[in-house]
This record gives sequence, structure tokens and C-alpha cells, in this order.
Amino acid sequence: RVQGGSPNAWAAGVELCRREGGVFALTRGFNATLMREIPGNALFFGSYEIMQRSLATGAAASTEQGQRSDDDAERQTMSEGASRSAGERGGLAAIAAGGVA
Repeated sequence: RVQGGSPNAWAAGVELCRREGGVFALTRGFNATLMREIPGNALFFGSYEIMQRSLATGAAASTEQGQRSDDDAERQTMSEGASRSAGERGGLAAIAAGGVA
């Protein structure tokens, strides 16, 4: 049992880890977490990039169709509010698709 202020807190933690299955017990549930997080993050960041490009103004928005401008130039032409809006919309898209817990 580990109680606050115990001088042997590390020893108690090591003992608990050994009793519960060793170091590999720390990774229990890792695969399930990856299966949940990868699709959710893909939806969020994909939606964020799409929204960011659609809200970009100035030189990045005025490039001809078929030409891609530099990513840094696109980010520099966005206002703080547009960037925040892109993040909010990306998050909403991921939540609506059920990709974020």
C-alpha cells in the first residue's frame, strides 16, 4: 500500500508493478487506444487542413487552380480568428464522425 509521504514510494511502485504483471502491464490497453485515437486524429487534422486552406486569404488564396503555394505562406496569411475557426471546425468534424471520445 502506497501512502502519501512514504519514504519508500518508489519501492512500493516497483513492487506494485511486479505484482501486476511487470513492465509490460503498463502497456495494457495500448492497442485499443491506438485504434481509437488514429482515426480521430486523422479526421481532426485532415479537416483542420482543409478548413485552414479554405479560410486562407491574400497571396495563398489568389494562386491559380492547380498550383499549390508554400504551406508556410498559407499559415502566415491567416488571421488568428481564422486559424481558431479552422481548429474548431476540424474538431467538430471529428466529433460528428464519432472519431473523438
